[in-house]
Amino acid sequence: DFSMYQQSNVEINVYNMVGKLVKTVSSKDITDKMIIDMSNQSSGIYIVNIKTPAGTIIKKLSLIK
Repeated sequence: DFSMYQQSNVEINVYNMVGKLVKTVSSKDITDKMIIDMSNQSSGIYIVNIKTPAGTIIKKLSLIK
């Protein structure tokens, strides 16, 4: 839920397990709820790095197709 950050500088970066950046979403694209299209990526584990004015959140994402 990104409703509190709509007017803020928020950046979402998704990395594969070898550290390559595979997707970026910037604050101009942020809406209340975010769906990140990973349909062009392979199944596997990804790291999601969310940078907000309140701090940075890092989560692990499992993509299974």
